[in-house]
Amino acid sequence: WSESYNRELENIFEVQEDIATSVAGSLGVRLGVGKVNAFRGAGTQNVEAYEAYLQSQGQDLSRQDRIRLLERAVELDPDYAAAWSLLGHRTLGTTWDSSPEETAEIIDRAYSLALHGVELNPESATSQRALAMISGAKLDWIGAEEGFRRAIELLTDRAILATYGSVLLRNGRTTEALRQYGIAVSLEPMGGRPVTMAWHASLAQGRFGEARDIANWQATRNRIENNLDIALNERDPESVKAAMQAVSKTNVVAGALYAPVLAEFDSPERILTILRDVHLDENLNWPRKHHDISMLAAYFGDSQFALEVKGQEVRNNTVRLATLWYPVMSEVRQLPEFKKLVTELNLVEYWRAYGWADACRPLSNNDFTCT
Repeated sequence: WSESYNRELENIFEVQEDIATSVAGSLGVRLGVGKVNAFRGAGTQNVEAYEAYLQSQGQDLSRQDRIRLLERAVELDPDYAAAWSLLGHRTLGTTWDSSPEETAEIIDRAYSLALHGVELNPESATSQRALAMISGAKLDWIGAEEGFRRAIELLTDRAILATYGSVLLRNGRTTEALRQYGIAVSLEPMGGRPVTMAWHASLAQGRFGEARDIANWQATRNRIENNLDIALNERDPESVKAAMQAVSKTNVVAGALYAPVLAEFDSPERILTILRDVHLDENLNWPRKHHDISMLAAYFGDSQFALEVKGQEVRNNTVRLATLWYPVMSEVRQLPEFKKLVTELNLVEYWRAYGWADACRPLSNNDFTCT
């Protein structure tokens, strides 16, 4: 109890959980009690390494700050399996903001870090979880499924079930993903906060109000961008316009797309020309560029172009793969080229082994169809 805890009292249950976890974990480290999965970050006898691990989970940290703290943890204890693997997981997270050219190298580095953690301690649920998540990023969905099943056998906690749900979500198994998210929330000692990625699953099922409620828990910029996705799927023109204006204020580069689209909002043909021009403009780049163009193309009626752009994105980086299952992408999923894309992404192989996407079903002639 010698530590001090300074937190904003916006969510008292989260504050209580953070303090309880920190105190219990520190006692476990100091007394040497418990096994590798006994508490979050277990697996080290180095108190400073453990504290760096815990600090890396702070809610207000940037991805790079989290990575630096985990690098500090493994420097202090080179045998700290959970820290190595979480470092891999956090490294993978940087692909949300990376260019397509950087993604493959980042994923390989993340996989190497997580694999090292598993090699140090195969019984670490944190390590198995991280390796499974990164296996999905490498399009090894069957390996990801097997890895998560192993992690859940070792430890059934919120973090593991929430991450597993995110892999199910990217595979289009949104109903099962929501089930896992529900179990994850029920495991919260104090109850309450939703799983961040759960809004994608709610959106995929057309539960727009629920999706918006969950998305609004997130940081300001993410919330604004996510509300644009929700508006496009609701197909409410006024909401779409308002959301595009909000995004333009927080992302000046993306504003180069949304300003002309807003000016021509009642002319789909001119908008589709704008989308193609921006797509080809190599001087205009932001992390969501392909995603934003694909969503707008689907909204304004060019399914073929939407699939072309989305395919370019997800072949390089699967972080936004879940958007394939949004309602606005329904016509995209019915294109013959969509079958080719999901086959290339190894999704069909996974579906045949573990269960089909909610929007797809097998046919008798070894074919399948999606709606």
